[in-house]
Amino acid sequence: MMKDSIYDYIKSHQSEKTFWKTSEIATAFDLSSYLARYYLTQLCNEGKLQRPQNQRGKAVLWTIPDD
Repeated sequence: MMKDSIYDYIKSHQSEKTFWKTSEIATAFDLSSYLARYYLTQLCNEGKLQRPQNQRGKAVLWTIPDD
């Protein structure tokens, strides 16, 4: 499933990079930005990812929450 592949990718690169832009995930998986955001939002809703609030006009940055 694409959503799980995206999560595994982010988790496996967590030591190299803390925050991810939607466009970076879209490029890595050859997806449109809209589809990448859809999967990232699903992961966020499941509590696997988080994003800062009130980021109007800025790129959305996704990260794995601290335990």
